[in-house]
Amino acid sequence: MNFQEQFERAMRETRILRHRRSRLQTVGTTELPYVLLGESLVNLGDTVVRRGLVRVEQPNLFLFNRPVQLEGFEDEEDPGTMLALGRAASFPPGKYFNIDTHMDIYDGPMDGAITSWQDRLDNAEDVLTGLLTGPVDAWPMSLMFYTMTMIGQNAPADVNDLLFKRALPPHWS
Repeated sequence: MNFQEQFERAMRETRILRHRRSRLQTVGTTELPYVLLGESLVNLGDTVVRRGLVRVEQPNLFLFNRPVQLEGFEDEEDPGTMLALGRAASFPPGKYFNIDTHMDIYDGPMDGAITSWQDRLDNAEDVLTGLLTGPVDAWPMSLMFYTMTMIGQNAPADVNDLLFKRALPPHWS
């Protein structure tokens, strides 16, 4: 499967089951904790659980003249995937750091893992952690899709900030 096909497959098969509920910081750094579930390619019938966080520095759609920097999204089996993605897609400017904290196997099918993690997050009243599913062999793309979705949800507030807090003279706000 070539890069384009893998990218399209990841976008088609990634499902965001639970978003972070609070707004991203547009001036500082925001951490996006996540749980990414995928059907195991090795142990059929089991689910791969990847937990971590994406640290996004200044995730504003309107930061001009700033390069995109991706770190920690490399796939051990295909290290050039994110380099190709960075050249093929356009991301909002900023720095994106993925920090994997834990990878585990859920002994059972995806549906059970989804229910288990939704219950776990609900019981902990965790409103910051995203829960998503995606292909195990395209996890970096699924994770970037989630990150870009979160930034896209901030767009109306970012436009408001740009127009009314930064672009207008102080006495107009």
